[in-house]
Amino acid sequence: MVGKQIWQIIQRIGITLLLLLVASQMTFHLWENGWCIYLDSKLIEEEAFRSMDFGKGGLGMLAELAEEQDCTLSETAAVWMIRYGYHLPSEMVLRKNAAKWPLWRQEMRMASKREFYQITRAYEAVLIGITCFPVGKAEGLTNVGYEDSWLDGRDYGGERQHEGCDIMSGQAPAFQYENGIYPPGLYPVVSVTDGTVEKMGWLPLGGWRIGIRSSAGGYFYYAHLHDYAPDLQEGSPVKAGQLLGWMGDSGYGEEGTTGQFPVHLHFGIYLQTDHFEELAVNPYWILRYLQERQEPEMLLEW
Repeated sequence: MVGKQIWQIIQRIGITLLLLLVASQMTFHLWENGWCIYLDSKLIEEEAFRSMDFGKGGLGMLAELAEEQDCTLSETAAVWMIRYGYHLPSEMVLRKNAAKWPLWRQEMRMASKREFYQITRAYEAVLIGITCFPVGKAEGLTNVGYEDSWLDGRDYGGERQHEGCDIMSGQAPAFQYENGIYPPGLYPVVSVTDGTVEKMGWLPLGGWRIGIRSSAGGYFYYAHLHDYAPDLQEGSPVKAGQLLGWMGDSGYGEEGTTGQFPVHLHFGIYLQTDHFEELAVNPYWILRYLQERQEPEMLLEW
């Protein structure tokens, strides 16, 4: 009797080991063929996601693919960015693999429906409804300039990282001061998206700032303003392209401080997550996308 029980235990152990071996081989095969995708909602809070590394032309290509697939830009972005480790390859590679998109989408939904939905929603907050580059045209002024300064070091108020993109004023020959510094209040700052004014007023770091909450949930932050557009207040609805104020050099001190740095617009995009009320993402490639796709009629003259 004891011998029979021992034999049954050995059989069960053998079967268990065999099943584990088969499962491991299947898992290896699936990983080798790109089927296994592990999604974690915490990815939204990690640097890979927050970098928004769509690359040159990548976001525009995703917009084209979304239209072709009759799908939202946010879900298209989620599929492709997850597939390529949150760093898009060249447009040629994207186009070459476009036919695989439906399979990849189904794969990711099967892997973790909840997490895939959360990541898609995060891209939706950032991308849905963005229409206008945040600095409008102004007669007699040259183009603005900006670089990818995401997470560069800053020291005012203590050591910290730069969580946004600085759009610097261009040259304004007709308004040039004798010392070569161009005055604030010339470049119009406009809303990137439809939304609602959520915050206005002074911040020691941001100076005169305004924050717009889009209908998709993203928070769009415009700082160092010289002045606000008339009739704006917290709770005011705004449309994409609507004037918010003028580029300035306010901030880095008590209320009213100016002149601590060159005239520019600090532009930021923030998400709300399970652990952060305001989690910044890199706006650089989104700005490139907006500038490249800006329709002539949206380049408002102020």
